[in-house]
Order: sequence, then structure tokens, then C-alpha cells
Amino acid sequence: MFLFLVFLLCEINAISFKEWISVHKKSFSPIEYLRRRAVFIENTKYVNEMNKQNLGFTLSNEGPFAVLTREESIAVTQGFRMDKSDLEQHKTLKREMTEAIDYRNIQGKNYMTPVKDQENCGSCYAFSSVALMETAVLLAYDDLSPNTYALSTAEIVSCCYDPNGCRGCEGGSIGSALKYAQDNGMQTESSFPYKPFEQRCLQGEKVMKVKKYTHSDTKGDDEKVRSEILSYGPVGSSMDASRSSFLLYHGGIYNDKKCRSDKPTIAVVIIGYGIDKSNNKYFIVRNNWGQYWGEQGYFRISSDNNLCGLSNDIYYIESIERLK
Repeated sequence: MFLFLVFLLCEINAISFKEWISVHKKSFSPIEYLRRRAVFIENTKYVNEMNKQNLGFTLSNEGPFAVLTREESIAVTQGFRMDKSDLEQHKTLKREMTEAIDYRNIQGKNYMTPVKDQENCGSCYAFSSVALMETAVLLAYDDLSPNTYALSTAEIVSCCYDPNGCRGCEGGSIGSALKYAQDNGMQTESSFPYKPFEQRCLQGEKVMKVKKYTHSDTKGDDEKVRSEILSYGPVGSSMDASRSSFLLYHGGIYNDKKCRSDKPTIAVVIIGYGIDKSNNKYFIVRNNWGQYWGEQGYFRISSDNNLCGLSNDIYYIESIERLK
């Protein structure tokens, strides 16, 4: 068994099971330890097999799902609920397209707050909507820092209830969360900190409100999504994240054609786009699985033919009101 593990870990830039436990600060009972180690070994084998295929992206056993089966991973991450009620045929502003844009570096300035981890709660819709709101505020006001400005994700999880679009850790839609922020305003993370479960709703001092947002029917048009990002900033979206190749993604341009375009499972934020040396176009996307997953919490994905349904429809904020 020892030689087998050494062989596995030599195949890739991987970590051992004990190192994984240390990095993620996990503890298991003796029986669960053996079970999780077995799953870790199987996932490491899968990572090695996939990385040998030179797919243009790489996988790793360092992320949070390395000790979970695919079914377990899907169960804890699936938090997006489709909502078409406010979908608009929105006319895209005509602007000269740039080859690349990344809202982590606009003329040397970062407009993205640190990537967070939803943990064992289907709250991706809440994290994605809050990230959109935070960036909208940072774009509007120069006196705020992305390292210190944080809105309360817990407020969306615990206070926004809509049976069709806001159901705590059971999932929701970005639109319902933005509507809540439009009607009620938002407090800071420090006044109502996040925990990976529904809490008693706390209403602290509000610091911002969404004044206007749009749910745009982009109909799978990647070019239209790029135009909206250039015109309005980062946009909220959804996609199929059920493939093991995505759950164990490490870096590169994700292009697994087997993911579905008609069955979104998670909400994300597209923060930019680019093109590599081989002229492959891609989106830059912020996930909600912590900074140990992917490219420090982000991933790049091929922006070709609406891969994984990322360009089906998007949300963006047009205006906000700062209350404090």
C-alpha cells in the first residue's frame, strides 16, 4: 500500500492524505478515516489518468472534494435554482470589444473581494449575488478596499425567503437574492457572519442597496456575455458543475464537452475573459469553494458554444445606493 501511494503521488504535483487533512483542518473517526482515505486514493487515480490526456486543463487532489465521491460532492454543492420570471430581452450596449478584461486588475486596481467558501451548504447563489454587490460598490466608490469591504452572505441565506428562489442552504437564485437586496438593503459580514447553515435572521445596520439589476437572456451567446461584462462589470451566471473533472479542477482552460448546457447546478460570477497563445477564448470565473480549489478559487473555462450552459442567461447590477 505504501509503495502504491508513493507511485500515485509521484504522478502529479499532489499531496498525501495526511497533508490534505492538515491543509483543510479536518478530523475523522477511525472508520471514517479509512473510508475517506480510500476515496482520496480513487480520486487521485482519476486525477492522474485525466492529467495524462493533456486536455488543456489539469486536475488535482488538493481541493475540498478529494475525499468525497462524485455523488457526495454534487449533494453538497448543488445550490442553484433556475428562475426565469424576470428574464429580459435586454439590448446590449454597443462598445468596442477588448481582447481581454479581468476585474482583478483594471489598470492595476482590484475590484474583487477575496474568494469565500460556502462549505457544506447549498448557498452558491448567496455568495455569487453578494460578490456581485460587493464589486458594484467597489466600482462606484474609490475609498473602499476589496480586502476589507464585505457584505453579509448570511443575511441572504437566513433572511431572504422565497419558495421559488431563496431557500437557505437548499439553494436559490441570484435574482431572488438581488431582489432582496433591492427591497431591504444589505448589512456587513461583520454584523452578521456566515455559517454553513441557516441561522436566526439578524437585521443590522444597512450599508448598501441594489437600485437596479437586470436578468438578461443571453441565449447561450458567449460574445454577448463578453459584451455585457465589458459594459456592466462582472455578471452572475450558472452552470453544470456535476462532472468529476470540474469538481477536481486545478488549473488551465476547462473544456470538458460532456458537461450539460441545460442543467445548471451552481451559481458563479464571470469576472472577465481572455484568449490564450493558441487563440482559445475563455471566461474567467469566480467560484465559491474556497481558495484551495482551482486557480485560487477561480477557474478559466472555454467560451466556445456555451460550454456547461454558462452563457444561457446572466445577471448584472446597473446601479447601487451606498447607505453608509
